[in-house]
Amino acid sequence: MRVSAVLLFCLFVFAASAAEKNPFEALYPSASSVTAEELGIFFEKNTVNCSSKASVKGFLALSRVVYGYEEGNIYAEAFRTNFKKCPDVFMAELAAAQDDVQACVIFRLTNSESEDDSFDEKLTGYLTGEKYAGIAEIYDASPLCQFDEKITGKFDFAFVFENFDRLAPAETETAYSQYYPEVFLCKNKAQVKNFLRISRLPLEEDALDRYYSTLALTLIRSPECFLTELAASPEPVRSCVVSYLKSTPFNNQTEIALTLGLFEANPKFTGILGLYFNAEPECEVFEEK
Repeated sequence: MRVSAVLLFCLFVFAASAAEKNPFEALYPSASSVTAEELGIFFEKNTVNCSSKASVKGFLALSRVVYGYEEGNIYAEAFRTNFKKCPDVFMAELAAAQDDVQACVIFRLTNSESEDDSFDEKLTGYLTGEKYAGIAEIYDASPLCQFDEKITGKFDFAFVFENFDRLAPAETETAYSQYYPEVFLCKNKAQVKNFLRISRLPLEEDALDRYYSTLALTLIRSPECFLTELAASPEPVRSCVVSYLKSTPFNNQTEIALTLGLFEANPKFTGILGLYFNAEPECEVFEEK
């Protein structure tokens, strides 16, 4: 919860100064709870100590617990600012960091807004050298961030639903990467339920295309599970899901119709099949959750 964010912010700043701790390590446990404004203030007051490897290491580690569109941009900007103070130290510590940290740092840099040409040129200079070829490969791969879920909470479809307004589009892809197999194979019915709920979010562009395709694939791969969870969902969710299925831009309308037809004799799914074959359901998208 973000209600006590100001209190948490004051506590970790006080703890860092009082105990002379690395401020980035002090922030780590509560980084997901602070607001974008508080995060910006923190980075203004706490810059990396270039003579301390622990300081740089702590800063890099924060990439795994900072999430949100605004928060991600703030972290990336702080990275650029601090990097230019001691780029050799930053690159050395990034190269020595764990794979998850490397991926999250690069995820933040490649999914943020910037017009800092001097930083881009400096970073490119390092990445084109043989010494940091491994980092360059990760950078070119445009990795997702494996967030520290002990701090952030599970980045699953329930998380996406509750935090949708805050998340960057690329961050929602983490849920698909880690938790969609549980939906596709119907290994976790709670995940299926929350996946269906996402139909009521105001999805746009890539997120919309992603949802269209995965919704249809889930029905075709695990139809009985899909329909059972859909039948148990609230009416607005049923309407939104069927609306998506009827208007999917992908070439699987025939497969959708054939799959649904297999359950024509099952009275549990009469309402859903009626919506698909005989109606034009409207999707009532959440303006605010």
